[in-house]
This record gives sequence, structure tokens and C-alpha cells, in this order.
Amino acid sequence: MNINEIRTAVENRLPANYEPLLLSFYGSNAMVKDNFVIIGDDSAIDISVDTRDNCLYAVDPEGKLPVRFVNSGLEQFIRFFNAWKEFSDRLDRARAMDEVSYRKLKMTLRPELTAIDERALGGVEKWWEPAVEQLEEEDE
Repeated sequence: MNINEIRTAVENRLPANYEPLLLSFYGSNAMVKDNFVIIGDDSAIDISVDTRDNCLYAVDPEGKLPVRFVNSGLEQFIRFFNAWKEFSDRLDRARAMDEVSYRKLKMTLRPELTAIDERALGGVEKWWEPAVEQLEEEDE
């Protein structure tokens, strides 16, 4: 993808903000730095598309933290993000219904996300992993 395609996709398919994950997306204001198109941040870390391999990475703008893999591409990130958002809504409804439904539903997130992008989970070097683990362990 070229820079304009990346900016357009972010502008049209991602919200400006998503508070539960502290995400902000820049849309048409996505910035270019070296080989990265910075499409947003999680309040501290840049979420960037590497133009060399089109994968998304979480990059510390100060260079103090290691670069972490986010997703295999922008399309996977958008699908992953939307699945996360929809899942969070379903989980809130299940929590209001009963504990058994809530616990069963929590265990379906990882397989659902893995089907979208199997490289995005599994290990501390993955940006999504801590959020998924936190959700899985919530209320236990």
C-alpha cells in the first residue's frame, strides 16, 4: 500500500478514538517517519505501518522500548480492531445476563482473533497479547 492508500483506509475505516484501548487514529494526517507511516497511537506508543513489509508495529517514539508486532497488514489490523470492538460489546451484554454465558464468551475471543491474523497473538512481543490476556483474566 502506498501512503495515500494507508491514510484513506485509516480515515474511512477506523474511528478517531477508541478509549477502551487508549487508541487515537490520525486518518489523513498519518505521518511518515523513516520507513513507517504512523497511523495512530495508544497514548504513548506509535502504531505504524512499515512500508517495507506492510506489517503494523508498535514503535516507541523515544526508542526506549522494543518494537512490538501488531498485525500482518492494515487490513488485518482493521478487521482485528473491529472484531475486538464487537466482542467487547457482546461481552458487556453477556456480563449483564449471567456469569456462565460471560465466562464462555470470554474464551471465544482468542480463536476469533487468531482466525483473522494468527501472527498477532502469542508472546509479550505482540502488541495485542496483553489486552487479550487481561480480558481473559478479568473477573477471575
